[in-house]
Amino acid sequence: MRLKEVARHLLPAPLYNGAEKVARKISWQLRYRGNTYYCPCCAQRSGSFKKFRSKSIDLERLKPQNSAVRCPICHSLPRHRIIAHYLSKNTLPQLTAGPFIFFAPEQALINYFKKADIHYQSADLFRKDVDLHISITDMPFEGGTISAIMCNHVLEHVDDYKKALREIARVLQPGGLFLFTVPMKSDLEKTIEDPTVTDPKERIKRFGRFDHLRLFGLDLLAVLRASGFSVDIIKGDELPAEIMPVTGPVDYDINWLFVCTKNS
Repeated sequence: MRLKEVARHLLPAPLYNGAEKVARKISWQLRYRGNTYYCPCCAQRSGSFKKFRSKSIDLERLKPQNSAVRCPICHSLPRHRIIAHYLSKNTLPQLTAGPFIFFAPEQALINYFKKADIHYQSADLFRKDVDLHISITDMPFEGGTISAIMCNHVLEHVDDYKKALREIARVLQPGGLFLFTVPMKSDLEKTIEDPTVTDPKERIKRFGRFDHLRLFGLDLLAVLRASGFSVDIIKGDELPAEIMPVTGPVDYDINWLFVCTKNS
């Protein structure tokens, strides 16, 4: 009998699960040891990143990109690292003034915010592990009462993303902050969407994933401005080499971070 199986039989489940987690982390650290790359989400260095694997995307779209993009320690992806890097280099008073709403929080950023001592209220329409069960298109807040909102790869799942942007602008205070990323192609002028496409395979082919409703183009910038935001764009491929690669793993992940401020 293997040592792992012996431990599973002898140890209480909570103790075994904790030990297995620690052992797995040590194994990853040994396998990917080195100093070439730095992950700002977990503040750890590694010799390389892990390859990205997923059955829910079009694998043909991986070929032009470097698919070794997942941190071996905290499992962050480029879209997480660009946010953590930006926040670590910039003081954003809206994040600490509160209320700060974080839609569909992902573990890599949950860990980052915990270490940075930045507090937020998590939100999602369907998940059970959040503080607020609300829709990003219809929030139960009075206008001008929220200091900051963040969502990471969320708007591509929303039926009406323009309605979501108007709702975010409504609830934010003047000067309030909206941080987000979306799947996007820099050579695509107009966002591609078609509500009649419901077949998962066709969605993968057209939008990149089975649960995506659109693929964003450069016209998103005009939509944001029309919704009442001033917009700064932080481009992933301009960030330091030590947190590279910050693009990919697929051809529509150019990883632009949109830093939006509600106009007064």
